[in-house]
Amino acid sequence: MRGVKWYRTLAVCAALLLPLTAGCTAAEPDTRTERAAAQRTEEGSAVARRGDSTRQRKGDIPDCFHGTGASVHRVPAGGSDTRMVTLGDGPRGIAFAPISWGDACEWAGEAKRLAGKGYRVVTFDWGADREETVTAATALLRDQGAEQVTWVGGCMGGTVMLGMAANAKDRPTGVAGISPLASLGGAEVDGGADYTGEMLLLGTVDDPLADEGRLREVASHFPQSEVTVLPGELHAAEIFGGAHRAEARRSLDGFLVRAFARES
Repeated sequence: MRGVKWYRTLAVCAALLLPLTAGCTAAEPDTRTERAAAQRTEEGSAVARRGDSTRQRKGDIPDCFHGTGASVHRVPAGGSDTRMVTLGDGPRGIAFAPISWGDACEWAGEAKRLAGKGYRVVTFDWGADREETVTAATALLRDQGAEQVTWVGGCMGGTVMLGMAANAKDRPTGVAGISPLASLGGAEVDGGADYTGEMLLLGTVDDPLADEGRLREVASHFPQSEVTVLPGELHAAEIFGGAHRAEARRSLDGFLVRAFARES
């Protein structure tokens, strides 16, 4: 299946001559998470307009978080409510951002693993405005008791988070970009030199959308970042379920330890 998946992705890119910056938006790998997301139709028209509060709902826990004690919240982000899932407790918060069409289940595996290690985590569906979604997720963690917050984003999620870290009103203690690009869908990573928090850039050497060369292009904007390049061609959250997941998790865990060792 993996060979078919990547053949399809590369064939689409070749046939349409898509520009690089269309990567995660138009031809991102069809991960298991994304296929599951395509089958979930309950989110479409169920979004209610709301602008001043967060609503917690118990009845729509996604399958990927069933039985974990997770909570679902409807949070205003860019003029509409978006689904956010929280899990864990404690003063150390982690906000996970998905790829462009990803959802709250994309990072479920790592969210559950890290909640089990004592972190407070949030995953989400994108709202109408991506930066506002990240800001709202950070605020939700703060409201629940997080004293420090780090950001972890895959592809589009990483690009957005890297681009807004330096100027965010509530700056994270660290940012991890997993398979990010320097420019994507209007998001840019410029201004990284002004960010002083902990940084990790992680990807795979032969990722058709964010290979080692593109990862190092992002790194040129963040001279202080740690760069981890793993074998293979997996993309974003896929890396943490693949053959080199142990190395990926070791790199992410080390980043989190360093980030949370910083002063708030």
